[in-house]
Amino acid sequence: MSLKLDKSKLQVFETVPDLYLILSPDLIILNASNAYLEATFTLREQLTGKHIFEAFPDNPEHVDADGVSKVRSSLEYVLKHKTPHQMEVQRYDVPRPAHLGTGFEEKFWYPIHTPVLNATQEVEYIIQKVVDITKEVQREAEYKSFVKKSAQQIEQAVSSKNQIQVEREKLYSLFMQAPAIIAVLTGPDHVFELANPRFRELVGIDRPLIGKRVREALPEIEGQGFFELLDQVYGTGIPFRGTETPVRLDALNTGQLEQRYFDFIYQPLRNDSGEMQGILAFLVDVTEKVAARQRAAALQAELLANAQKLIQERETYYQVFEQTPAAICIQRGPEHRFEYFNAAYQLLFPDRELQGQPVAEALPETVIGGFVALLDQVYQTGETYFGYERPLTIIQPDGSRGEEIYFTFTYQAYRENGQIVGISTFAYNVTQQVHERQQAAQMAADLKLVAANAPVFIFRTDATGHITYVNDSLLEWSGLRINPNQLDQVWDMVHPDDLPELNQSFTQALRAGQPWESPVYRIRRRDGEYRWSITRTQPYFTPDQKLVGYSGVNVEIHAQIELQQQLTRTNVDLDNFIYTASHDLKAPILNIEGLLEALQYQLPAESLLAEDVQVTLDLMQNSVQRFKRTIGHLTEVTKLQKENNAAAIPIHLPALLTEVQLDLAHLIQASQAQIEVAVDDCPTIQFSAKNLRSIVYNLLSNALKYRSPLRVPFIRVHCRETAEYQVLSVTDNGLGMDLTGNNKLFSMFQRLHTHVEGSGIGLYMVKKIIENAGGKIQVQSAVDQGSTFQVYFRRNKEQVQ
Repeated sequence: MSLKLDKSKLQVFETVPDLYLILSPDLIILNASNAYLEATFTLREQLTGKHIFEAFPDNPEHVDADGVSKVRSSLEYVLKHKTPHQMEVQRYDVPRPAHLGTGFEEKFWYPIHTPVLNATQEVEYIIQKVVDITKEVQREAEYKSFVKKSAQQIEQAVSSKNQIQVEREKLYSLFMQAPAIIAVLTGPDHVFELANPRFRELVGIDRPLIGKRVREALPEIEGQGFFELLDQVYGTGIPFRGTETPVRLDALNTGQLEQRYFDFIYQPLRNDSGEMQGILAFLVDVTEKVAARQRAAALQAELLANAQKLIQERETYYQVFEQTPAAICIQRGPEHRFEYFNAAYQLLFPDRELQGQPVAEALPETVIGGFVALLDQVYQTGETYFGYERPLTIIQPDGSRGEEIYFTFTYQAYRENGQIVGISTFAYNVTQQVHERQQAAQMAADLKLVAANAPVFIFRTDATGHITYVNDSLLEWSGLRINPNQLDQVWDMVHPDDLPELNQSFTQALRAGQPWESPVYRIRRRDGEYRWSITRTQPYFTPDQKLVGYSGVNVEIHAQIELQQQLTRTNVDLDNFIYTASHDLKAPILNIEGLLEALQYQLPAESLLAEDVQVTLDLMQNSVQRFKRTIGHLTEVTKLQKENNAAAIPIHLPALLTEVQLDLAHLIQASQAQIEVAVDDCPTIQFSAKNLRSIVYNLLSNALKYRSPLRVPFIRVHCRETAEYQVLSVTDNGLGMDLTGNNKLFSMFQRLHTHVEGSGIGLYMVKKIIENAGGKIQVQSAVDQGSTFQVYFRRNKEQVQ
């Protein structure tokens, strides 16, 4: 289906910013863009319906005028070959209107003629696209005239013997005032002797030139061919002319090269003896002309593409309108009669007769909804109206109210010959979006209600930490009655002893923009009792990752803290009991040991030789020693509990390992053990010196004691760092252990190997020491292959940073 260009569709071309003229196949003007009318001093009503050459005849005062003949030839080519045709630069003068005087205005153009074909591949109309380059052509002509005149004056100046000084002064004045870009270069090195103001503006007003070689003054043109051309002109004495030559210059001295285009002449200068003296460089900046031609070429390509697009659109125009989800219609006249409507528009009002009907009669609900009043307003004022999510209640055939539909729409006036003749409507049914937003708003309200009554305390802050929201549960629990704009008063509920640490911790999290978990602190309930609680916050951001604020939750943990405190007191009491019991048992066991020694002394010598007596005495002696060791171990455990808060200092790990190996030297030598130390990744560990030594001693001594009799002991001590820990590993090739089942490796007085001396308390103490410091210990082992113990020392904030 071909698209006929009625008046409403020709309007599309009127407001485009370029110069367009629409012609019929018999060269009758159908329409023109506003920019075209302005460039040709014409009005639309003067052109429409006229033959193009009747509207634009040749200038009778221009003897060589050939605009009509050349444009006609281009148009005939397009009609014959049905392909676009681009003309060369064409002078085509246009008549001046009365207010500008009589005669013709000189004009130069880049014309492009493009056919638009119908379904049978016949030319239906022609688009003439022109680019007005009059100013560029006139400026180039002025420059060429100036070049010619200047060259003549230069020749006269250098050939005259009697008026050299006068001519030099004239020439210098000419150079300085010339609108062209001029420089005089002397000698084979092309030293600047003169550069007029236009030349200095070109290369940078503050750039030193006089007395400098071109290569030194303009280093950025190295590699662009100009130095070679100067050498050529100076060596041959033959002028060189360049046309639209690109040059990259650093005029602002920023290191960024800007490309410009020049017409230029390198004119050799000779002295009275005819010897080469220098070169006159005469340049004309034609950057704008080149850019205009490039724009014209780009416009031509764009026009060709648009022409092809128009051809395709002709076949799909109605299909697009019919298939678009937007409801489109055109209403003509003050009664807004339906002239056109697409399928989407008809679907909104099924079974309604619309064609040719006034809107008020075909759709009475639009009168009630105020839509007809809006159409009247747009028709009278010409101002476009944008409607956003406006509801329309459909009236059923029986007069009852039907579904409520929401529209986002545009009413836009369209004109013919400058007069409003109708209104075009583009509308979208946004009912679903409106309902979804309403549902989202209801969900948000429900969520707010849930948050307000949640059994935990919920709050939000801005990016600086000021509280902007607290839920009702917090206000109810605390009994606070505060102004919504002064929610920071919530901090007043915190126990005064806990507030400084809490503020410091929260401030550090704000500065880092990180999630926050507060220390345990007390908060005042409405009855005045302080209850233990903990707070956690999480930052939230905009889609572009800009911090908006923090969401937080406060949870009361009073019962847990009280239970923990009770457990702590119980542990203290137990430790005191163990300490007291171990201390009180020392005296009786020492007495028993003394009595046993006295008994041995008092027994007759022959009795001591009796086998059964000696066995009994040995058993009694061993029992006493085991009792003493147990009391000693219990004492060590109680000391460990009391030393939880030992000061942490930086410990040089290699030195500590050396000391421990010296303490174990007898075991190392006896077993011929090989010990490899690789702790360069964490040479320093922040820990209690005594406790760290105890850990290292226990792990190394165990690796030596529980060695395999089948191989030489090999022990590797290694250290590495993670984001949270420094990990000390001790690996051996000893007996290994079976860790399956209910393993009690780290339990007190538990031993997995009994063939060597031991108490079963060493690993228990290692585990307690490291866990009390916030770390952990892990072990991997295989029977008859060896074991690896990994001790995780938690890094403090300074180490992490």
